[in-house]
Amino acid sequence: MRKAVAAIAGVCLILGFSGVCWGQAYLDRGLGDAGHVDSWKPYSVGEQLISVSCRPGLGARVAYFFPYSNDGVDSEIAYEGIISYQVSNILATALSVGHTRPTWNDPISGEARLTYSNLTFELRGEPTPEFGLYLGFGPSIFFNSFRSDVDGISVRARDSFGMHLAIGFDYCITQDLVFNIDVKHLWFLEDYKFRVNNGPIQSEKLNSVIMGAGFKYFF
Repeated sequence: MRKAVAAIAGVCLILGFSGVCWGQAYLDRGLGDAGHVDSWKPYSVGEQLISVSCRPGLGARVAYFFPYSNDGVDSEIAYEGIISYQVSNILATALSVGHTRPTWNDPISGEARLTYSNLTFELRGEPTPEFGLYLGFGPSIFFNSFRSDVDGISVRARDSFGMHLAIGFDYCITQDLVFNIDVKHLWFLEDYKFRVNNGPIQSEKLNSVIMGAGFKYFF
């Protein structure tokens, strides 16, 4: 399974680098009568959503974590940090890391500490001056930790790997500050496994929907 996830991540990385090259070729093709320039100069395309390619950004979101495939883990608020990189006007990458602590009640009541990470490649439509819609995809990982409320009960869980699809939009408050709404559907290539004390290994699904809103700032 780890080899499959590594292969998927490798494909996503290749697509990301391809997008960088494509974005640079797109800019070069639009510069100069001959389709190339003798020296690099800043290139402005006007009041677009994020007008200059190759801009890093930082952000944060408050999200609602909804594990619809597992009745034993309740829905809860999650908090996410975001690192984003705007490759071109139609391609961006974003790494989001979130944390939530929902109640866990099956098979033993307790608390779940879930930290998740999503690497998203965002394909954007032609943006208006203030608004841009995107679709995204990429690999996901859940770091699972469960604590029982019952003394003497220990719970050990394995991490989960999967993929996600995303849809969202950015609203440009200024040329650098962006309001973001994002919805992701996560599904996992294998169920997460856990063991209570020295009992048998049990499997559960953790397919989830994560809906979040927040802000990003591009430098």
